[in-house]
Amino acid sequence: VVVLLDDNNEYAGVGIHENWLNAINEGCCNALCTGPLAGFTVYDIAVILTDFVASGKRLSPALISATASKCVTEALQKAGTHLLEPIMNAEIVTTSKKHADMTLQEVYRRRGIVSNCGIECIGDTYVIRCIMPLAELQGFSKNIRIITSGHASIHLEIGGYQDISEQKQKEITKRNR
Repeated sequence: VVVLLDDNNEYAGVGIHENWLNAINEGCCNALCTGPLAGFTVYDIAVILTDFVASGKRLSPALISATASKCVTEALQKAGTHLLEPIMNAEIVTTSKKHADMTLQEVYRRRGIVSNCGIECIGDTYVIRCIMPLAELQGFSKNIRIITSGHASIHLEIGGYQDISEQKQKEITKRNR
C-alpha cells in the first residue's frame, strides 16, 4: 500500500517528515493485512491522506502507525466491507451422456454454475463449462473420476472473485474468530 496525498488539498503532505509518512504507510498496511472481516486481507484499496495534524515534533512513529491503522480500520467498518471468494473456470470433458449428467449433479452440489455455453456435445464427447468456488473443489477430481469410471478430464484455471452470500460470510467470520 502506498498512501497517496490528496491532490485537492495543496497542504496535504506539507511538513510531514519522511519517517512519519513511512509510519502512516505501515499502519495502513497493517490495517489492510488484518481486515475487519475475520482478519482477511483487504485488496484493491487506495488510501488518500487528506490531512495530517500533529502537535510537537517528537512524535513516535509507532504512535503514528497505530493511529493510521485505527483510522483505516474504522473507515473499512463504516464502508461495509464484504468477503470475496476465488472462483475457478472449469472444463470437464467426458464420453457419455450418463457421465455428463452425473458430472453436472456434482458441479451443482458444489455451488457450481454452468456457463452460458453450458454443455457442448461433439460427437461422442460432452464438454461441460462452468465456474466453481475454489473452496468447493477439494476432492472434486476424485469424485469425477469415480462417477465417470475414469472417463473424464478436468481443466481448471482461476476465473476471478465473486461476492459471498451474507449467510456464508457470517459462517466464515464466526468460524475464524
